[in-house]
Amino acid sequence: MKISFDLKEISQGRKIWSVSESAAWICGSVIVGSALVTIGTSRRITSLFEAVITRGVFLTAALLFILIALSLRSRTSWPLVWARILRILPFAILFGVIISALGIWNDGSGALALPPSGVLAFFVTLGAVPVPFGPEAFLRGTVAFMAVALATLAYFSDRRIASALYTVVVAWIFGAVPLLIQSVMALIGARSSSFPLVHSQDALRALGAMHTNSYWSNFQSERFFVGIGRQLESGALLSSTAIAFLLASVSLVVLFFWTKPWNRSEIRRTAFRELIIQTESGLFAAAIICGIWLGISSAGWSWNGLDFVALMLLFVCVGSWYVHRSFSNDVGSLRDDETRRPWRLLPAGIIQVDDVHSARTILLLLAITAAMLLGWPVLFFLLAIFSVPFATRVVWIERPLLAALLVGLGAAFGTRQALLPKYSLVAAVIFAVFSISLVFWERKRLDG
Repeated sequence: MKISFDLKEISQGRKIWSVSESAAWICGSVIVGSALVTIGTSRRITSLFEAVITRGVFLTAALLFILIALSLRSRTSWPLVWARILRILPFAILFGVIISALGIWNDGSGALALPPSGVLAFFVTLGAVPVPFGPEAFLRGTVAFMAVALATLAYFSDRRIASALYTVVVAWIFGAVPLLIQSVMALIGARSSSFPLVHSQDALRALGAMHTNSYWSNFQSERFFVGIGRQLESGALLSSTAIAFLLASVSLVVLFFWTKPWNRSEIRRTAFRELIIQTESGLFAAAIICGIWLGISSAGWSWNGLDFVALMLLFVCVGSWYVHRSFSNDVGSLRDDETRRPWRLLPAGIIQVDDVHSARTILLLLAITAAMLLGWPVLFFLLAIFSVPFATRVVWIERPLLAALLVGLGAAFGTRQALLPKYSLVAAVIFAVFSISLVFWERKRLDG
């Protein structure tokens, strides 16, 4: 079955949303909606993490899932479907605010875990049941309204009830999946710990066992933008937001390689060679691995499944920064420290400057959001790494600084606290000196 949307106003010259515009629109809508929820429910002012990161990540993941699911069966391209979704978003946010003000559904932050029977009821009833548990009212109301609104537009487009029913079912199922991440985590935790999973209290018990000494529970008040107390709730919120972020990242990668010119295999192969086959790529990878090893060996924490989720998040964070840097028009030249060379695919005419700007915007958002979910020590070093090109314009200073800071970033991740291991400074100096040696060796090879 095919679905369609009446998008004539877009094809007649209305703008297609850019990456930066989309991010600002979603983030701004979530912040305004969170403020209205606070006023309407007379609750405490929502924290920065809840208002900006958690709700923004969950909602972004839901919208991207809806976009991919509908675009696969739609007659229109995904940028047009995305434009329609973003135009509906303010009305969906307003509906979520109204649902929160009614006080019927859960009005806390995040997405409280449900047992399997509750998950089934949640899907079947479009989020109306269960009432006291499940995802918070703001998110479930926003996603439910989005699904109904898209179905309404599909019906008025071709006047077929089948298209509307198909749209609402697909949009709701795929949009609700990110909201039920904690429920899936509780199911996995209950199975691995042999806990019964009948009620929501059983789900919380399973989550508690899963988060014992996990990455998001160690030194929580020191490392994350959450308050003191409610350690289990905060840890579950942090870990589920991280998983939702990873799902959103995968969705963005799918859309990225679905879009011209990145859907061409020769461009992907050329970009891969440009990124990987460089001396600095191996040096940077070794620096961060060394930092992680120093941090883990000094702290001696045991690892569980959630810690590997954090490791994947670190990979997204560092990988996004590295590709962002490689896509820059200001990569240092070994032949002349005072000049800069553009990325090689640009002067070759393979891609355009606007394509690189869009990619860099996505990568910047991914890197910073991932760092915030890993804690402020990781965010601190990432911001320092991003600041290095502005602090120096000389390659033999820039690369050693980057290598040293990557050691610190890996160590901050490995220790799981706001304290670096004893030998992190020694390792940073060693990698900085080694980096300087490589720079001068490359310069000598090029000049010779």
